[in-house]
Parts: sequence; C-alpha cells; structure tokens
Amino acid sequence: MRAWEPQDLQVPHSEVRNREGRSRPVGSQLYLGYGPLTFQQSTKIKANAALQEGETNTLDLAWPKKDSDAIAHTLQLIDWFGTLGGRSRNGWGSLSLGLEPLTADHAHLTTVLRDLKGCLKLDWPHAIGNDNQGPLVWESKSIFDNWQSAMKFLAATKIGFRTSLKFQGGGPHRQPQQRHVVAYPVTKHTVSATGWGGNARLANQIRFKLVATEVSKLKVRIYHTPHKSPLPIGSIDELDVWQRIHRWFDDPQWKLTRLRAKP
Repeated sequence: MRAWEPQDLQVPHSEVRNREGRSRPVGSQLYLGYGPLTFQQSTKIKANAALQEGETNTLDLAWPKKDSDAIAHTLQLIDWFGTLGGRSRNGWGSLSLGLEPLTADHAHLTTVLRDLKGCLKLDWPHAIGNDNQGPLVWESKSIFDNWQSAMKFLAATKIGFRTSLKFQGGGPHRQPQQRHVVAYPVTKHTVSATGWGGNARLANQIRFKLVATEVSKLKVRIYHTPHKSPLPIGSIDELDVWQRIHRWFDDPQWKLTRLRAKP
C-alpha cells in the first residue's frame, strides 16, 4: 500500500451545516471512505485495516489452459472496472492490470452490457447498463496529477448527483423518496415505512474507479450497474430516477464524457 498522505482536499457540500447553520466543506477522502478511513485530528486509515501504511501483498494466479479465454475475459473486466476492499464502490482499491484500453465496442465489454430497462427487472447487480446513447460509462475530461485530486473530483461528483435529487421535507420520512432509491441510509433522512428503518441498506449502483493513464497520471471512470431496488419503493419510478442521474452525468458542465463507439 502506498504511504498514506493525510492531506484531505475539501469539497463544498450544500447539505452539511456548521453550528451557525451555514453550509461547510467536507474532506473528500473521508466523505468517500468513511469506515475504512477515520478522523482523529486528521484523516487516517483505521487501525485494523487489512493492509496498513507501507505494507504490500502479492497475489499469484494459475489456471488450466482450457479456461484461458474465460480468465482473459475476467481479467480484462477487472482491469476496466475492478476495485477491491472497503468503500470500493467509491473508487478506493482501484485495480490496474495494464491490459487493453476500454472502448464502447470492445467484445469483452459488449458481452456484459444489458439494456437499462432489462437490468431493472432483477434486484441484483448483474450487468453494466446500456441505453440508446451507449454504455452507461463516463470518464473525466480532466487528467489528474495525483490520486488526491482525482478523489476530490469524485467526491464533488457524488455530492452533485445525489443532491440533485431534492428531498421534500425532513426525516424521518413516512415513505421513500427518489434519493432513497440511489442509496440508503441517508444522513438525517431515514424512512419509517415498512421494510426500511435504521437497519435497511441499499448500496449505490453508481460505481467509481481511478484509472491509470499512459503518462503515469490518473483519470476517473464512473459506471452504472443498474438493478431493481430490493427495498419496497412504492410508486417511485426507478427508470425515471436513474435517467435523471444519467442526464446529470451527460451535462457538459460536470466535465464528464460518455463512452461511445467510434463512428
């Protein structure tokens, strides 16, 4: 593991308030990594993490020759989308194997794509979504010099698309609202309806990854593994919720580019 660098770049968050009621920034690393990361005067890796600062580990792989095609397919998907460990959906533990670059029409990608509406028929993440514009995969237009800057971009992006779905009233809510479909629980916005409450969990379907570039720098990759909510959502239109978020990503002001096939 790379030596820990405690500088936690701040990002604004319109829903986090200080004692005077004014909005205040949050640490991008802690926002994306709360749990594996803790705050004790500064942001640190928790004491019982599997890999501590300065530690390394090695994974050796071997397989029968007859399984080479399947293994090659799996390793390519790991290279493109793989992350490992706590808060890995938020970009921590991003894996890089240095294999083929990701393209919208690559065979290893097209075999794991499924139409968004089809994905929402099953309640578990089983494919990367696809719509009439192509794969539900976005990359940052910017190239970052270090992982701290990349994580700051991801934190701002996550805050942005989540808060774009506004709550009606304060919690606890008698029924779930649109943002509850994205991920649950939500601070100060619990749902008291049957099947929810304080113990319910709904992992975010939008996943982040840091990607090494050919110039030893980083870019950000965002992708959607859509599925039907396993929690009861009443009359909420899941398709509409996710299409709203996709349109948010597609808006040029957020400096993301959708993965598209070359003409």
